[in-house]
Amino acid sequence: MDKINVFLLLISCILGVAYGHEMTNSTSIGQKQLVKWCIAQPSAPQDKLQGFIDYACGVVDCSAIQPGGSCYYPTIVVSHADYALNMLYRVKGSCNLYIAKITNSASIGRKQVVKWCIAQPSAPQEKLQGLIDYACGVVDCSAIQPGGSCYYPNMILSHADYALNQLYRYKSSCNLYIATITSVNPSYGSCMYS
Repeated sequence: MDKINVFLLLISCILGVAYGHEMTNSTSIGQKQLVKWCIAQPSAPQDKLQGFIDYACGVVDCSAIQPGGSCYYPTIVVSHADYALNMLYRVKGSCNLYIAKITNSASIGRKQVVKWCIAQPSAPQEKLQGLIDYACGVVDCSAIQPGGSCYYPNMILSHADYALNQLYRYKSSCNLYIATITSVNPSYGSCMYS
């Protein structure tokens, strides 16, 4: 199953949880309703996520992530944990922030679902290098290391794009002093941005 189909399947599963149950975890802003989801942090330990799945599925209906269920694929722990965390969030109204994070509908469930955080070309090189150093202490930056799929072009701006986006995926925030949010996928060649 290719990455786009897996992503669309995950979105449909999360949206199914959100819209298949009473929306108690939302905020009204003007006439718009900002819907929130509780999803697994990709960096959470697999055993902790599996333990939470086991717990949550004893409380809520997890048939969708069982074999034959609509959200069974992809069969990876973090995807099943997304479903279980969000189901429990809908029922109990709390999100286990040790292994999960709360996100809003700006990042999931819209027609334009994916956004990326990339460096501003006018940002000072020393600020970008500092950001790369910081980000790579928090998130996986192996793709911009020698031999990595995003190492070339070996330029601070290019590496900062990747590091900023990795941090954006992890923390759900983009440093708008030196970066910008775009809906244009910055991936190129074998360098794939998540």
